[in-house]
Amino acid sequence: MRSRLVQACSFVALIFFAMHTHALAYDERHLQQLLDTQECTGCDLTNAELFGTDLKGAMLAGADFTGAKLGGVNFEGADLSGAKFIETDLTDAVFNGANLSRAFFKDVTFDKGARFKDVNLSYAILTSVTLIGASLVDADLTGAGLKLAELRDSDLSFANLTQSNLSGALLGNVKFYNTQLINVDFSEADFGFGAKLTDAKIAGGNFRGARLVQASIANADLSGVNLTNADLSRSTLEKVDFTEARLNFTNLKQARIVAAKFDNAELTNTYFIGADLTGAVLNRARLNKANFVEAKLDDADFSEAYLYNLLFTKASLQNVNFKEANFMGTSLRKANLTNSDFTQAKFRKVDFSGAILNGTNFSGALFEETDLNKAASLENIKR
Repeated sequence: MRSRLVQACSFVALIFFAMHTHALAYDERHLQQLLDTQECTGCDLTNAELFGTDLKGAMLAGADFTGAKLGGVNFEGADLSGAKFIETDLTDAVFNGANLSRAFFKDVTFDKGARFKDVNLSYAILTSVTLIGASLVDADLTGAGLKLAELRDSDLSFANLTQSNLSGALLGNVKFYNTQLINVDFSEADFGFGAKLTDAKIAGGNFRGARLVQASIANADLSGVNLTNADLSRSTLEKVDFTEARLNFTNLKQARIVAAKFDNAELTNTYFIGADLTGAVLNRARLNKANFVEAKLDDADFSEAYLYNLLFTKASLQNVNFKEANFMGTSLRKANLTNSDFTQAKFRKVDFSGAILNGTNFSGALFEETDLNKAASLENIKR
């Protein structure tokens, strides 16, 4: 009796295994159709072995390549829109010029130097993929999902990443030459050291918590960008427009931010320690508790600004426009304010201890609980 039961269980298990194996196998008719006609739209090619096959220009929209062996396959110019690649072997596969719009990649690691030049990856999902050293020159990545992707050393020159999601992505040494980065989600992304975004087209977008240490960005439009908690320390940001950008708690320590505009930007608790902000326009910025200790702010514009609880300790503030600015609880200890203009400014509980006020203009200024006599030098001031 027991022997018959064991035999019956074994038979059932064999049938289940056979059915399961068949379910995971590709459709042989589909495979033959592909090999004969180079056209197999919506085909089931699960676990198919196509090593080194030339599928240049093939029509494979919606095909399922789950578990397939596609090493060395040439997909140049192929239509793979909506195709599925799960646990697929794509070693040495070529996708130059292919249409991969809305394709789905999961648990796929591309070989170093993968070729995606001029590819259409718009709205494709590539979450957590590894694309180290990949060529994505001229690629269309509009709306693509690259969350947590590893793109170190890749070339994204002239690519379009508008509205794509690269949150948490690893982007060290990526080339962004003339790259479209409009409204991209870079939150928590790591750009490594020395990222070059000088020629990138940036506007809007989310860089919240991103790491951009020693980055180089020039002549860029960062208006409306969210840089809250981002690390831009020691970066070079020349002639950047930060209008209405959010930089709360952003680290800009020792950054070079020459001739930048901060109209209506949020700079609460922003760290500008030792930064060079020569010629910066900050008159309409929200600056509560910003830290400018030892910063260089010569020729900057703070006219009509609200400067509450700021730290300008030991800062260089020569020839600065502070006309009609409102100061409250701000520290100007040991700051150099030579030839700065405080016409009709208002001061309440402001600390000028050890400050240099030579040639400073205080015409029409109002002082409350503020003592200029604690300054280190008061030569030729106007009151």
